[in-house]
Amino acid sequence: MRVEFVSPYNHSPKTGIGRYMHTLKSHLERSIEVSVKPMRFAPFSSRLSFLRNFPLAIEGHVSGSIVHIPQIMGCFVLSRRDYFPSVVTVHDLGMLETPLDQPLFNRFDRWVLHQQLQGLKRADLVLVHSDRTRKGLTHHLDIKGSAIVKVPSSIDSTHFRPIKDAKEYVSRGYGIDFDEKTSYLIYVGSELPRKNMKLLFEALAVLKGRKRKVMLLKVGGAGGDTWRALTISDAERFGCLENVIFTDRVSETDLPFFYNSADICVTPTRLEGGFAWLAMEGMACEKPIVATVDALVPESARAATFVVQDDDPVAFADAIDTLILYPELRKQMGEKGREIITSYTWQSEARCTIEAYTRLLNQSDSC
Repeated sequence: MRVEFVSPYNHSPKTGIGRYMHTLKSHLERSIEVSVKPMRFAPFSSRLSFLRNFPLAIEGHVSGSIVHIPQIMGCFVLSRRDYFPSVVTVHDLGMLETPLDQPLFNRFDRWVLHQQLQGLKRADLVLVHSDRTRKGLTHHLDIKGSAIVKVPSSIDSTHFRPIKDAKEYVSRGYGIDFDEKTSYLIYVGSELPRKNMKLLFEALAVLKGRKRKVMLLKVGGAGGDTWRALTISDAERFGCLENVIFTDRVSETDLPFFYNSADICVTPTRLEGGFAWLAMEGMACEKPIVATVDALVPESARAATFVVQDDDPVAFADAIDTLILYPELRKQMGEKGREIITSYTWQSEARCTIEAYTRLLNQSDSC
């Protein structure tokens, strides 16, 4: 069995898609042959960047290899050539699932996305991490359920782990002064509309009204200047900008130290394609989680999580407040989360992915 990961972008392991592709590859290649192949583009694609959304072929493709595209973008190549067998991982359906993503796309962007989706519909197998995405693929794109396989979500719980003296490390490296009398929340991710930062600021305003001393560690880039400006505007509107510490992208090495510097991990998201990585990483670092229903926290992880509706800032604030007021509960939920999340391994996802590959190859042999 040979697998070729292909993408129109040079994914850094620091990005979400890049982490997925590189980490899964490292576990798959313990059992099967895996390579990363570049795509071929039209002339002038280095000058006209939009052309990189329209790959013409896979460089060095070996006939019979499984072509695995790790995201929707790049699927246009499946419209150009009949690569068989082909697999696509769909992490979420973005604009198709939530109107909040509409401002991200102008008319041309929508056309580009449409071309990718037409290629996606020609994939032989689609991998997803949730029933929500599975249902969305059938509803929006008419992809048959038999062509969709749900694989488990994964995390490296040896990397994301409890760390002593994390605050001292973050303070020295990033100049953040921690106050022992202040409760620290952490949110890691972009500030795109689907991330629902407004809910978080409304909850902070409620907590400030209750005289709670609370700060938010906001880790990760905004996703664009437009969204950072909106984030700052919303934080100012709810009177809590002074309660937010912005730290843009940090290294993968340092990220666990940030989780360990916080008391509570929060994810106000309105769209995830599977069990939110933010929640999983926080649990691995023994932090209790406050999440919206759209973070798709499974029932098996609810003992470590307060789950509330994505449009109820008071309920979100109440959950945070409970964890602030009861440190023993905070500790118990954190320990339980660590116990639960250690079963969400990359080895399990790699095994299920290989099983999906095998099923696909067996289908081709029987035709």
